[in-house]
Amino acid sequence: MKKNSINPLQIVVILIILIVVAMNQNLSSLFLNDGENQPGVSVTSTLTAAAGAQQSTSSASKNDAEKTDKTPESGMNDTLPADPSTNGVDTSTNGVDTSTNGVDISALADFDYFVLALSWSPDYCATSGDPQEAQCQIGKKLGFVLHGLWPEYEKGYPSDCNNDKLTANVKKEFAVLYPSTDLISHEWQKHGTCSGLEPADYFNLSKKLYQSVNIPADYRNVKTAFRTDTANLKTQFVETNVNFSENSLAVFCSSSGRFLKEIYVCFSKDGLPRACSQDIYKNAGKSCQKNDFLVRNFR
Repeated sequence: MKKNSINPLQIVVILIILIVVAMNQNLSSLFLNDGENQPGVSVTSTLTAAAGAQQSTSSASKNDAEKTDKTPESGMNDTLPADPSTNGVDTSTNGVDTSTNGVDISALADFDYFVLALSWSPDYCATSGDPQEAQCQIGKKLGFVLHGLWPEYEKGYPSDCNNDKLTANVKKEFAVLYPSTDLISHEWQKHGTCSGLEPADYFNLSKKLYQSVNIPADYRNVKTAFRTDTANLKTQFVETNVNFSENSLAVFCSSSGRFLKEIYVCFSKDGLPRACSQDIYKNAGKSCQKNDFLVRNFR
């Protein structure tokens, strides 16, 4: 009987078949092992989740990019230089509304800034006032009172700019701002007429700026006279009014520097504290030449 023999070509084919079978078994084992590492998660679902995660990441990155594009350039303000017009004065208002009640600033007359003059009433009454005058009567207990709101130039000031008179209604409404009922007409004629404002607007602005100044505790109820100096007085006002700086204040004395007379608070036309002019500093320095001065007590 003739024997069946296997030729070399058949051997090669068989080997190829065995190799392919072995490779398929290894791949199946690999996928099964991956599935065992994540119970209940199929290979298909794993790949789908991975694709979804990649898509979510791409979407998130896109959204972040869109948000960045739409966000205002807030960081730009941090690098802007300080406004030189403030002369180092902190113009934050600490919650105080210093707007001008709708007054059109561009309509203001040609001047540089405002001085808010606050007189120390006990000194006025001791040197110039009539004892029978309302603010000087015993028991009134007045300290810093509104002298006036004055338009100023960097050198000098305008005055008596027209002959417009106050109406009776305006006098009645705003006379209480001042320690004397006669002072309202004088202040309007000498200073208010140079502001470019109508009387009611001028006195409303005077009232707002006056009421925005916080008086330090040591000057609210002075039962006994005390001594201080310009630096200490300014420091107390700056501590009580965080929007002020020492440069926005000037201190004046009476009797050759012996007594506190009044202080000036300087404001820009739009009602923000600013540095007073060199002229004012010079006059204040001449006024308070001594090392310290006496703050008279209330009447």
